[in-house]
Amino acid sequence: MQAPVEEVSPFKLGDIQQLIKKIHSDTGDAVAPYFAFGMVFFLIAFCCYLALAIVSLVLDFQGEILSSNCSVLPRAVAMRAGVTTAAGSAS
Repeated sequence: MQAPVEEVSPFKLGDIQQLIKKIHSDTGDAVAPYFAFGMVFFLIAFCCYLALAIVSLVLDFQGEILSSNCSVLPRAVAMRAGVTTAAGSAS
């Protein structure tokens, strides 16, 4: 038994279109553009989801670095970021 994520893929859409074409050629040719659009939409949505995940991870990682109370950060970087240092508040 496959996981639900594996059951949905753009390539399965292509398989369904080929099955329709085997059953009735004219109908398979008629629905082919819609299935092609569905495959392209699915792949673009996946790329956007992947880009969003990468951006979220990068921003989360940067936020953790800037918000940590670590004395490793140089005072100038901490002041530019508005992080309060142990010596006092950033101006």
